[in-house]
Amino acid sequence: ALERQLAAFDDQSAIVTTMLPIQFSEPTAQTIALRARLARPAAIFVAAASSLAAGAWLSSLLSALLKPSTRGERTLLAIIGIAAVIGVAVLHVRTLRGSWRSTPAVSRYIAPFARALLGGVTMFGALELVRLGWFSIAHTEPFGVMVRLVGAGLAAVLGLGWRSWGLHRRLSRWIG
Repeated sequence: ALERQLAAFDDQSAIVTTMLPIQFSEPTAQTIALRARLARPAAIFVAAASSLAAGAWLSSLLSALLKPSTRGERTLLAIIGIAAVIGVAVLHVRTLRGSWRSTPAVSRYIAPFARALLGGVTMFGALELVRLGWFSIAHTEPFGVMVRLVGAGLAAVLGLGWRSWGLHRRLSRWIG
């Protein structure tokens, strides 16, 4: 009886595995080489984009807070934004220079910044869509640019610390 059950199980598992469109297997040398080829260009893109986003976010936040009225105040905010871009870019270059030869190290370093960039941009876009939708219905502003900027900043910080704070483990129990 046990042999019949095992044979039936083998037949069912063979049917299920042939029905799956993707065969799950260990990474091949080809996929490892592809990841290695794409890691450095992706790191350059994420480093540049996160540097620009940090500078733009900081200058936008300061502009929303201070509401500059003169050309000198706007110039000062632009200088602060450019300094933030340069500061984050220097951080990326210094860190990536030491780990540039190791593809896994480059990928590990850049992953939090990619999550932060994706989280911040997505949150800002979602809040902007909510604002536009609300405005088209009620013809009033539900919230200003400050709420969108703070929401995007919080989402970016959350994305930056997602793994280091262990949020992926804590929330996976709730999500399933």
